[in-house]
Amino acid sequence: MVQRRFALLGSLREMRGAAEQLRLQEPSLPALQHRTRALTELESGLAGHLAELRHIREESSQSGVSGVSQAREAEELWEEASTAVTERLEQCNTLTELLKRFQSIRGDLSGKLQRAESTISEQASYMGRENLQRLHTKVQDTKSELIGLGGGIEEVRSVCRQLHTHLRQIPECTMIPFEDEADALMDRWLDISERTDSHLESLPRGLTLWDGVLQLGEEVERWTANKLAAFAECPSFQTEEDISALQNEIVTQEENMEHFHQRATEIQALLQSTEPPLELQVVETQMRKKTEQLQELVSEAEDVYRQMVAAKGQITVRMAECFSALQNIQHSLLTLTGADVAAVLAKLKDLLFELQAQDEQAESVQEDLNVMASIASPVILQSLSADRVQLQERVRSTQQLFSEAEEQTVRNIQDLDRLQRESEHIRQWLEGAEEKAAKDEDLSVLQEEALQQRVRTEELTQLVSSLQSSNLQQCAVVEQSRRLLQQYHNFLQGSTEEQSSLSREDFQTPLKSTQPSDGDLRGTVDSPLGENLSTKSPGVCVRLEEVVCNEEQLGQSLQAVNHKLTSLQEKMSACQAQKESSAALITDAPALEALLHEVTDVEKYLSQIATLKDTMTAMSTAEAQASLSQEISNLQNHQRALDSSIREKLALLTENSLPAHNKTLTRQANIEPLQTILTQDSQCPAIGKDTSEEIKSTHSVTTLVGSQATELDHFPLSTPQSEHLAAQSVTDAQAHETPLGVTQKKVFTIVLDMKMPDFQPPDNAHMSSTLENKSRVSSTLDETDLNIHYLKSHALIEPQVEDTLTPIVLKEREDSQGAKVSCKGKSQANPFPAT
Repeated sequence: MVQRRFALLGSLREMRGAAEQLRLQEPSLPALQHRTRALTELESGLAGHLAELRHIREESSQSGVSGVSQAREAEELWEEASTAVTERLEQCNTLTELLKRFQSIRGDLSGKLQRAESTISEQASYMGRENLQRLHTKVQDTKSELIGLGGGIEEVRSVCRQLHTHLRQIPECTMIPFEDEADALMDRWLDISERTDSHLESLPRGLTLWDGVLQLGEEVERWTANKLAAFAECPSFQTEEDISALQNEIVTQEENMEHFHQRATEIQALLQSTEPPLELQVVETQMRKKTEQLQELVSEAEDVYRQMVAAKGQITVRMAECFSALQNIQHSLLTLTGADVAAVLAKLKDLLFELQAQDEQAESVQEDLNVMASIASPVILQSLSADRVQLQERVRSTQQLFSEAEEQTVRNIQDLDRLQRESEHIRQWLEGAEEKAAKDEDLSVLQEEALQQRVRTEELTQLVSSLQSSNLQQCAVVEQSRRLLQQYHNFLQGSTEEQSSLSREDFQTPLKSTQPSDGDLRGTVDSPLGENLSTKSPGVCVRLEEVVCNEEQLGQSLQAVNHKLTSLQEKMSACQAQKESSAALITDAPALEALLHEVTDVEKYLSQIATLKDTMTAMSTAEAQASLSQEISNLQNHQRALDSSIREKLALLTENSLPAHNKTLTRQANIEPLQTILTQDSQCPAIGKDTSEEIKSTHSVTTLVGSQATELDHFPLSTPQSEHLAAQSVTDAQAHETPLGVTQKKVFTIVLDMKMPDFQPPDNAHMSSTLENKSRVSSTLDETDLNIHYLKSHALIEPQVEDTLTPIVLKEREDSQGAKVSCKGKSQANPFPAT
């Protein structure tokens, strides 16, 4: 019981102390609201202790006199705390109401005073007489409103005094700004009222001055318009008296314009504006502009004859300067050069600025001549007109020359960039090659790498040659690239001299091994002397030069024949396309006879090449001789195929056969190259080396294919009937116990791909067993290369099978490369997969 009483007394003392010590930070609504919330919380706390107080009172009445006195003490303390909280809550509510009222009155007064101030300070974007009249009416209304604000000013001062009284009762509340705000409102109200009265006095006088200024401006504009109209009819003077009279009138009108400006400035002061009214500014500007225009006409008319001669002399001098400057620009463009790209571009930029300046000068001369032509006779300007045409033509030609020089410079810069990239590539390769040469690595490999760089070095040589005659010839990159090419040729020559000391075995390496592909023969012929044909033998060295000359001559001849046959084949293909598009036979028999004559000449040239090849037999290996023989044989086959095709077409023209018969002959012409392939493969086998039985069977297949090719003509491409017929061809060959060899499978692949791309003949177990029995891998690799060349040559002969032969050639080459790698690794696996 005692503990509860002491706890209650302590809590009540704390609440009373909190209520008494509660401060008001500032006289504002947020601060009063914060204070009210704190007092409300204290009031709620006191209400919560009321039940405890009643309980203590009941317990004390039962305990005697001492308990009653103690309960009375608690009740008195609760009353004191409750009174302190209640008084302060009422005080906060009163202050809140007064403060809201003050803010409301102050806001209303401030808004009205602000509108009044805006009215008397209003500056319209375009102040005219009508706007000025409306402003006068508006200011009068504002004056009436300001008079009615006196009661509001007194009311706000009364509220401020009440606020001041209540706030002084709060301890430590010394910042009371309300009286100062009320005084400021009153001062502002008085100031705006005074300014409004002054403005009302100025506006009527401004309206009067405005009317007078507008009348004066109308008089000046009317006089100026009359004089300008007179000059438009007769833009010259008759006597000096006319000039003097007009000059005096102009002076009088200038005085009127000055008087106009003074009146406009006075109106500006009356309106309390920063500048004269815009309407008056526009009127004054128009008057001065017309007066200045009239003065210019008077001055031009007065000095027209005296200035004409002087102007003509000046224009002549300016034209001469333009001609001289344009000539210098053209000379500079023709001799443009620089130490680097930046210097050339800087010179181009300077010339461009100078050309633009001269262009502007020429346009200025043109304008001056146009002005003179409007007031002078054509006879006086006749010589200047001719010079003007020449000047315009000179400007156009100089601009054209500059455009050409600029475009050429852009191309030269692009070439210079390419030259830098190619030079960097050659430099990197050359550094690596020199390191390999220093380590005594295989010089033949370095020679091959050097030959692979030939295309790049030829392009580099062309770029250097082109840039040496350009405006970038002084660039350091050009000279560095020239030295790099010299270094490349020196390295190539040095490696060739070292290669001459290699062994006899290296000399006898097959000639075709230096030829990566059929299309690289020309690169091999042009390569340095003796890339794979050098030897230590003194006897061989004596004939080395003769052998190289023969090789070069032979390579060039083979390349020329190949190009000639390709050209003839393209002509034949064009004739074939013409035939198919026109659905008729070729009727140009003389053209076919001319092609036949050219093919005959190629046959004679091939005979000469064969003779040259025979002279190289003594100094060539067996493999090299076989390669050359095969190459010549391919070209002869190509020539014979063309000759046969042309003769057949001539025969067709003579016999005038039916279309069906033509189609059969065309099919037979397509089969004949395949039969030639089979015959050649029997003489020079491809991968797999078909046995004698397979070769014999191959001829049977050839006959079977030829006999059924005509029947295939009656079926659409890739139809069930054609597929069945082709499959039956293969089945018949197998029924006669003729196992399909490698060459046979190629024939069927070619024929069936021409007619039925989706058909594939069945594989033959005999083919796999035959491939497994192959032994000499290195010899087979050489034969594979021969077979690749052979297939490619027949692809050129027959365009109809070219698309089919190309995958076979690629497959053969991939198998060959894989087998070579396998041989190096001494692998026992078969490197020749079935075709």
